[in-house]
Amino acid sequence: MTVPFVSFLRAHLKINIIVIFFLGIFSAGAFAQMSYEAGYYIDNAGEKVEGFIKNVDWKRNPKDFSFKKSLSESPRTLFIEDVQAFEVIDQIKYIRRLILVDKSTDYRYQLNDSMVPENEYDEVFLRVIVEGNASLYELRTNYNTRFYVSVNGSTVEQLEFKRFKIDNHDIETNDAYQDQLYELIVCSSIDEDRFFSLEYTRSVLEDFFIEMNTCLGSSSKRYIVQKRERYNIMIGPRLVYNSLYINDSNAHRSYDFGKSMSISFSAELELFLPYYNNRMAFFIGVSHLEFEFEHTADFGYASIKHRSISVPAGLRLSYYLSEKSRLFLQAGASYTFKNNTYFKSDYRNNITETTPVWNVLIGSGIVISDQINVQVNVEPWKEFFMVIRTMDLDYTSVSLTTSYHLPF
Repeated sequence: MTVPFVSFLRAHLKINIIVIFFLGIFSAGAFAQMSYEAGYYIDNAGEKVEGFIKNVDWKRNPKDFSFKKSLSESPRTLFIEDVQAFEVIDQIKYIRRLILVDKSTDYRYQLNDSMVPENEYDEVFLRVIVEGNASLYELRTNYNTRFYVSVNGSTVEQLEFKRFKIDNHDIETNDAYQDQLYELIVCSSIDEDRFFSLEYTRSVLEDFFIEMNTCLGSSSKRYIVQKRERYNIMIGPRLVYNSLYINDSNAHRSYDFGKSMSISFSAELELFLPYYNNRMAFFIGVSHLEFEFEHTADFGYASIKHRSISVPAGLRLSYYLSEKSRLFLQAGASYTFKNNTYFKSDYRNNITETTPVWNVLIGSGIVISDQINVQVNVEPWKEFFMVIRTMDLDYTSVSLTTSYHLPF
């Protein structure tokens, strides 16, 4: 009963380790490197206060934000009623306005049959997308995204748009924003058809407002959050430190095979996710492992040969040291689907194991100059023999991988 209990315990420990490690690194990441970046706010008296703003990459328009006068002081929270505007320099800017906010939803299965926006006055922080003679603003809520316009300093006006149902089936749109823009902006170089073919998306409207400002003889300032590469592909050599111990309870024997080193190759795809200011990434790779052990003792001998192909996958959280260099922590699982393990001893003859297995994977590393990735990964309990339950195998691997980013 000892071996099944140990296997049961290990299976649960694997899950617990992954959960604890994820909670540890990603809850820490939620607070540790949501960067305080240079910025300012305008108070109700019109005074500009410079300092540092916690850039949390807002997915919805905020009602407050965290501010430090200097990086050494404690942060304080500033609320919408105390601030006219704030900006993370050249990246994100919000202005406070009392405007009509459309409370209707854009979710397909919650649409109604009215083409009229469900407007209510509300005081909000509008995100500045383009600033110029013609300025474009964005408001993201839990139920929709709407855009606003101001021309030559005029009152900020909602660009009217609404999705609605016809006969409880087909979906139509109220595209009144196209008429609004046509009436607001007089520009001979922009064809009339352009106004009435505009899509209600940020990218389309952003480009259009920049073009309009050029036509109006005005410069445009576009606020863009600096985005890093969305993915990386890496390949490189992998050095694996192997430690193996087998207890064969039926044979009343144990084999301490000691430690060895092996070399293999690995490849990895790193895909950045839109969380924690793009510091979180999903990774998936493929790696090859091959080793051979022999054990000789007074009571007999044993040998094991192993070849496998594994697919490690998980989540990675980066801590940027500079624009192109970063530390990272990661956790996940490694699935071994090409498991060819051969074991023999003076008690057993040529046992072959091909059952796929999965294991805990935790690790850390560093990326240097967006070129070289050096990482150390640990798989605390890597199991090969899943069929023969009387054999308890204790294998630990620690790998050092140096990979190079491919120039895609």
